Amino acid sequence: MWRKGLILIVGIVAVYALAISSGIGLSIESQGTFDFMQYWSAWHLISAGSNPYDASLMRTVQLGLGQTEGIPVMMWNPPWTAALLAPILCFSFERAAFLFFITQALAVFFVVVTSRASVLGTRAPLWLCGLIAVSFPPIIESFLWGQIGSLLALGVSLFLFLQGRKRFVSAGAVLCLLSVKPHLFLVSAVPGLIWFSQLRKRDAYRCGAGMATISFVVFCLMQIVAPLSVVQWLEALVVAPGEAGVVAPVAWQTATLSTWIRIALFKVTGEVPNWPMVIVPTFATIATAVFFALTRQRVEWSRVLCPILCVGLLTAGYGWLYDQSVLAICLIQIVCEAWGYQNRSHRFMIIGGIMLIEALAFAVGEFTEGAQHYFAWIPAAVLGLWVFNERLKKGESSNQYLLTASEGSE
Repeated sequence: MWRKGLILIVGIVAVYALAISSGIGLSIESQGTFDFMQYWSAWHLISAGSNPYDASLMRTVQLGLGQTEGIPVMMWNPPWTAALLAPILCFSFERAAFLFFITQALAVFFVVVTSRASVLGTRAPLWLCGLIAVSFPPIIESFLWGQIGSLLALGVSLFLFLQGRKRFVSAGAVLCLLSVKPHLFLVSAVPGLIWFSQLRKRDAYRCGAGMATISFVVFCLMQIVAPLSVVQWLEALVVAPGEAGVVAPVAWQTATLSTWIRIALFKVTGEVPNWPMVIVPTFATIATAVFFALTRQRVEWSRVLCPILCVGLLTAGYGWLYDQSVLAICLIQIVCEAWGYQNRSHRFMIIGGIMLIEALAFAVGEFTEGAQHYFAWIPAAVLGLWVFNERLKKGESSNQYLLTASEGSE
């Protein structure tokens, strides 16, 4: 195993070295650089000791890159987002954008491989899992905008893979990737705490050590480079932007249930309330806690990850289509389970369901010009497919039992 890991590391280093030395870059007008511009600009302001959440400073940096609109693309993520991407962001914009594209491609590859490897028993062919992932609209959206959705998916899939193999130090360490958008994983905190409490003390210490080590390194980096950045981030979330054209996160229509509630209330009252962005995820978290308290079941991530991700994304206070890239893990899990079914029609129904979800997502994007709130149904659809697959799984198990009993009686 260590030899494969060493070969993989050498290969990745070689790819990056080739990319850096080749002079290939993506200009600011290229597809996939629009949102990437916010991370690059934020890191260069942070490294200079300036406020990355100051719209006027962000505009100055981006105008210097050749941006023509004049409206700055803001980073609303916590400042350690840029710190985690610093090995890429330290290069010139064109070179960094190209390296980030390669990073996203590598992330999707590892998502496919690790998600497939996390499934017990029969697994679908690697090419089918890869095809499902690269044709999934949220992942495509992440590439088109230069967003970090594929990196979030990588963090989730690596955690699923590593904890399944009892590598708890590494499993705790990769959770740091999810901290760049913690609001998307609020519901996951409930089963996460239960899972942590169910670990053996030694494994719990190891997982906590991995998480604490990476967090400490990132915290020290931020304290050295930009000690005020966390305070500046928190202020930016509650203070309205002073720059013309800059829209705060609470004003966007995003792909969540809370957005639809806000839209419905606006049509009735003429005002846009912000409380659904707090109440909906809070209620979902409480409901999740009640469910686990009543069922008292052990948390096995291979079983509960998919519904937890779907509920968390659907009920998040704020979330975009590219944030749903993590659902590719669920689709890979479902198709791998279905691949081992004795009944071929069940297998084709699952594959057909995945194709239908992806086709409908493309159609919605085409007819709505990509309006984000029209994609809030995707987590619900994936959850419905997961429930349907669970029923098929039970039916397959019953049929297998009947077949075994029949052979025994003969």
